[in-house]
Formats: sequence, structure tokens, C-alpha cells
Amino acid sequence: MFGFIHTPILKPFDQTQMENSAYNMTLMMVGCVGLLLMLSKQGSAEQHVVGGKQGWDESTDFDSWASGQTFKVGDTLVFKYSPMHSVAELGSESEYKKCDVGSATNSMSDGNSVVKLTKEGTRYFACGTAGHCDSGMKDRLLSCW
Repeated sequence: MFGFIHTPILKPFDQTQMENSAYNMTLMMVGCVGLLLMLSKQGSAEQHVVGGKQGWDESTDFDSWASGQTFKVGDTLVFKYSPMHSVAELGSESEYKKCDVGSATNSMSDGNSVVKLTKEGTRYFACGTAGHCDSGMKDRLLSCW
């Protein structure tokens, strides 16, 4: 009635196994750091109220407002405006300079319009109300990485 207890025999690591283990651990740590950096970039998206406290209005100096902002891919633009205004996204600098709101790629008129910056590049916006763009109610924004 004697019982035997089986205990595995542990072999010591040889040098190669230890090096491989350290290498794998390093790769895993580098991967985790990379993942954290990617997530932190995605998590750092900002919301910009176009025109600041004044919002999307004829009295706002959009050039001054935009010069104090940094726009990144993933950020959102929020246009807050009264029913007498609208937002027209224009497809080119030429349309922007000419205030050609008739060829807008996107027209918004809900008073609280949100635009997500999905890629790098310049975006052009103008008020679609007659005469407002010509009086300066327009904004050119450059988003980067």
C-alpha cells in the first residue's frame, strides 16, 4: 500500500532557451507599447467649435480663430449657427475663393452641424446664405496626421 507521487523532473534552461525567452519577452513589450501609442492617438481626438464662443457667425474672425487651432485626422468640427446661416463644404480652393456655394460637396442647415476630419488635407467651408461668404463668412482648415 505504498503510493508513488509523480513529480516531473525539471530540466534547467540552456543558454539558447533563455535567450529566446528574453527575445520573445522584448518583442511582446515592444508590441504592447506600439498598441498603446496607437490607442492614445485615437483617443486624443478633439472637438473644435468653429468660431469659438461666437460660433459660425458673420461677426467671427475665422482666420484668427483657425490660426490658434491644430486640426488632426480624427478631430471633429462643430458648426453652431442660427437659422439664418448654413454651412457649405466646398471642394476646391477655387470654389472657396469665388464663394461658389452652388457647387458645394456637402450642405448643412441644422444649426449644429458636425464634420469629422477623416484624412489629411485642406477643407473649405462657407456660409450658404447669399452674400455671407463674400463678406468673409468662410473658413479654410488644414488637417494633418
